[in-house]
Amino acid sequence: MTTFFHTSFARAALVLTFGACTSSALAAPGPTNNASCGLRNADAAINTMVPAEWPQIALDQGAQGTALVRIDLRENGTVRNAAIFSSTGNELLDKAAQSASLKQKYSPEVRDCLNVTGTYLVRVDFSS
Repeated sequence: MTTFFHTSFARAALVLTFGACTSSALAAPGPTNNASCGLRNADAAINTMVPAEWPQIALDQGAQGTALVRIDLRENGTVRNAAIFSSTGNELLDKAAQSASLKQKYSPEVRDCLNVTGTYLVRVDFSS
């Protein structure tokens, strides 16, 4: 199952998409599997979106593109790793996309009342 979130920002059509790539079966210590756990199953989500800043040099050069940033989330929702999965073709845009992905706040996937680690793709479009 894949969850997508789209947000547009004013300066350009900058869209962030959050979608599941893969998810591990490693469960972390967390609530026990019982009827009172509250949230039995939930997709990972972006809680606080951070817009990628379009570097002025790249903007002046007319650089555009879409980056896919692979993020590995820990069971507490913090980012363990973020790396460019698919490049915009411009190093400055890629760095901006990666930086925004690291600054965002996430909630982890919940399976059977347990937070689980996972790997996801964050899509960042730089287009005018």
